[in-house]
Amino acid sequence: MYGIEISVIILAIAYLFIKPNENVITVFKVLPCNGMIDKKTFSHFAEGESRVTYELKKWAQAPKWLRNKGYHLFAFSSYERAEEFALEAYDNMGGIIYKAKAKEVTEILPVRCYREDLADGNLNPKRWDTTWPRDTIMCKEIQILKAVGTLEKGYY
Repeated sequence: MYGIEISVIILAIAYLFIKPNENVITVFKVLPCNGMIDKKTFSHFAEGESRVTYELKKWAQAPKWLRNKGYHLFAFSSYERAEEFALEAYDNMGGIIYKAKAKEVTEILPVRCYREDLADGNLNPKRWDTTWPRDTIMCKEIQILKAVGTLEKGYY
């Protein structure tokens, strides 16, 4: 129980000293090859209570309960790292790499949680993981612009 509060306090202190980049920057977001339905797609790793809907050229945010705990959206600072992640995480499903815009980007990351816990709407301190894929960044808002790569077909 105290682990969550300590994590949020550490993040808040870090934000005071290392302000996130408030400018809009280019990032790369990996999403599953589930096809766009009415220009919408969904994060594969954030399901249930933590699900995020991404629409082309519309800003997306993490659910309010996650934002309140210091968790936002995750992306990559380079195409190469996004592709590396997609090859590891989406090897059987296929992943699409989107070029995107992001607001309030930081490299200071919270503890990584298990997707099953997030889907149930809770953060389980007994199952925390401190590792993130290389060059992962956290963004308060992401707007996917266009698909720039996929595991099956290479570049668009």
